[in-house]
Amino acid sequence: METPIPTHHPPWKTLAALVALSAGTSTALYIPIALFTESLGHEPRVGVIFFALAAFAVHAWLFYGVANALVKINVAMAQLNNNQTAQEIPGNCSALLRPMIDQTNRLIRERASLKTMRGQLVEQISEAAAQEERNRLARDLHDSIKQQVFSMSVSAAAAHAHLDSNPPAARAALLDVKTSAQEAMVEMRALLQQLSPAPLEKSGLIQALRDQCEALAYRTGATVTPKFSLLPPDDRLPTGAQEALFRISQEALSNIARHARAQHVTLSLDYTADQPLVLRVQDDGQGFDPAQAAAGMGLGNIHSRAQAIGATVDLTSAPGSGTTLAVSVPLVVPDEAEDGDSAQQAEYETQLKPVLGLYGLFGGAVSAFIVAGNMIGWRMLHRADRFAEDPLLVIILVVMTTVGLIGIPLAWWARMKAQRLGDTLIASAGKDSRIDLKRRRHLHMAYLIIAMASAWAYPMPHIYDGEARLQPVIIAAVFLIMTVWHYTQMRQLYRRELLKLAAPARTPELEQRLRELRGSWPSIIFLLVATVFSATISGEIRFPPQDTDHWMNTAFIGFSILLVINQLFSIATYRRWKTELV
Repeated sequence: METPIPTHHPPWKTLAALVALSAGTSTALYIPIALFTESLGHEPRVGVIFFALAAFAVHAWLFYGVANALVKINVAMAQLNNNQTAQEIPGNCSALLRPMIDQTNRLIRERASLKTMRGQLVEQISEAAAQEERNRLARDLHDSIKQQVFSMSVSAAAAHAHLDSNPPAARAALLDVKTSAQEAMVEMRALLQQLSPAPLEKSGLIQALRDQCEALAYRTGATVTPKFSLLPPDDRLPTGAQEALFRISQEALSNIARHARAQHVTLSLDYTADQPLVLRVQDDGQGFDPAQAAAGMGLGNIHSRAQAIGATVDLTSAPGSGTTLAVSVPLVVPDEAEDGDSAQQAEYETQLKPVLGLYGLFGGAVSAFIVAGNMIGWRMLHRADRFAEDPLLVIILVVMTTVGLIGIPLAWWARMKAQRLGDTLIASAGKDSRIDLKRRRHLHMAYLIIAMASAWAYPMPHIYDGEARLQPVIIAAVFLIMTVWHYTQMRQLYRRELLKLAAPARTPELEQRLRELRGSWPSIIFLLVATVFSATISGEIRFPPQDTDHWMNTAFIGFSILLVINQLFSIATYRRWKTELV
């Protein structure tokens, strides 16, 4: 399964940079326009119209091209990272990003060139392998089927010649034809089995090796003795071990048929508990000196197939003393047996990253809309009389309106996209799997961020200057209760994630979490001290809050204290889990 590629939005860091760039440009545009309007004797609000037109034109000219180019660059790099085909980015996307576009296009061309070269190399290797296989098949047909057909032809001619004059001789010749036909059928079945892409699916390893031994006996006239013990369980064998053993046996028996001139051949599979599985092929043929052996494909194939499954090859031979080939296949221990699951889990984790990013975008976009909407409501309700005289209010109103208009469609798109990708992934990973639990935990994180933003922003329009009211405090308390519920759900899901891990892997996971928490202490302490110091110096802490300044200070101090509580609670929880779950 391919990793989903984000194709419609740049990374959140890029979005943040564009927003900051846009805010700076807007400020730089508004100040001269406001001064020019005032110098003409008009009210500042008249300049807002010219500012809006100028800002729209500048942003459309500058940032649309930049954003479009960044999206294309992000998509192209993601496709290259996943070994997918990427299209070159047009050079006219953005003049500001021309060096980055040129470098990305160069990487795309290099990757395309490498892919072409790799395809040509694979094609050449495939052609060479196919030619070698055709040569081997031609040799086997010459050594086996052709000889059997020739024997049948000679026997049939003899039977035809003696049919009238010597019926007993004719019957003996017909029996030779029958025997040769049976031998040819066995040889053909063995050859077809060798050519099959999956020769073990129908007959299994033991039966496939018996057929090869029977074919060798017919081909050479040697006595071939197969000896098989019970095979170890499939989950104790390396991946592809049975296929490799069949192909090694096939190569060894083919070498015996062509070169050994053996009278007795033994092929055995030996297995005892907790010992390697040993394939042994032994013959009493003419033997050879392994140091002087020709560099043919036979021995090279045997060594490469054994290496692929982690097996060792022991070849013993000498001129006139026969040959013994022993291939020892180590069994897979249970921890190693989980490597395939680990690789699959890593693949799922890679596919989950875009989903988690979309959840973060969803939570951020909804929070931005909530904050922007309530900021606008607060400004319009309580500072409407100062709106025309305060340029800062105009800038805030424009920015907040823009954020509010963009937030909802962006949040809806991110949520739908994450739902679609998440459903596809969970269909493969499974319900209540580690991937599913992690996905649900991050979704609760997005809702927690939204609840926190609501607890801070929703009370602002309800604060009236000079009047102490508990209404905003109650609103904030309701959203904080929702925050605590989502926080609790996250903790429970993470505990279930840990239980899905193998016991030895839980300790490193929890220790990593504890290291992250310890590393964040300086930032949290600095934030708490700075917030308390700022509020204390300004003297703006009131409870219940009487205006928005009081509320801001109170909320920021409250959030800082919540961060400290989360740190302490998380450290205590993870330490307790290290004892309970490990």
